[in-house]
Amino acid sequence: SYVAVYELSAEEGNEDYDALAEANNAVKVFKERIAYLGYEQYDVQRMGNNAVRVEISDVASSEGISQLFTNNGQLSIKSGETEVFTNNDVDSVKFMGIDQTTGKYIVQIKFNSEAKQELATLTSNGSYTFSIMMDTDAVIATHTDKQIIKNGKLNIAFASTEAENALLFAYCVGSGMVNGEVKELKAPINGEVEFSALTFDDPEGKDVF
Repeated sequence: SYVAVYELSAEEGNEDYDALAEANNAVKVFKERIAYLGYEQYDVQRMGNNAVRVEISDVASSEGISQLFTNNGQLSIKSGETEVFTNNDVDSVKFMGIDQTTGKYIVQIKFNSEAKQELATLTSNGSYTFSIMMDTDAVIATHTDKQIIKNGKLNIAFASTEAENALLFAYCVGSGMVNGEVKELKAPINGEVEFSALTFDDPEGKDVF
């Protein structure tokens, strides 16, 4: 089984950080991320005021899985240098699998009603490019097109070698954002943590890692 504890702390300069509230939020978010992977036997509990214990019974090893919990899932979409969408604008995020025509992995962001109108406006004046980021200022994907998007759904393409990035993006952003710095405590919990290679499957059973 996989057992680990993740500690949450305030980012530098954030004096209003409520560790207890954020730990409770992390419990909810972590449960959703595990469920996205298709696991059914798991337990996620808050420990103390600023930590979360994660146990997944049907995982034989832990290498790689910590990325699901140490990523905040903070979304930033920019048009040029202007941030136009964040997590607050998102209704859902879905990993769509591979596009057989382009060979790229597709993640679809569905925006809420207000952001849907903004997306239509931003895409109504000809060619446009969006830069997509998660947690940092590093661009992990771009979307360039000239067709107006009226349905509020933005399809983001990841290269055929970036299935891991596509899945992490979908799972982490789609499950909600964890605030603060999240660190995995390296000390084993009752000797239960095992470390070896881990293979992820998406919920439809496709081997993607």
